[in-house]
Amino acid sequence: MESPRKFFEQVPLEMIREGIRRGEIVPPDGAVDVPPEGDDQLRYPLWQVPLQEALLEFDPEKLPERIALAEVTIRQRLETLVQDRNAGVEHQALRDALATLRVLKT
Repeated sequence: MESPRKFFEQVPLEMIREGIRRGEIVPPDGAVDVPPEGDDQLRYPLWQVPLQEALLEFDPEKLPERIALAEVTIRQRLETLVQDRNAGVEHQALRDALATLRVLKT
């Protein structure tokens, strides 16, 4: 008999998507929702494109410029969302992106 799963990351993504689709799983407020299967488009392309470009840059001479551009774009977006109470998911994604860039700098 399989032991019960206790952590989200132990559950296959397909099961989560199916549960959400059937209404059996309701993500809590502010939780990052699961994009539809096969959806490879960026949710926030305005700042995710520069972030991706920084993450995929292998030239050490170009990397600082890519990181700086991504940081500026992300910080500008954060400033525009200051008063938006409905942007909790994007706020978290922006904070995660900045943390990722800090790691990339090291």
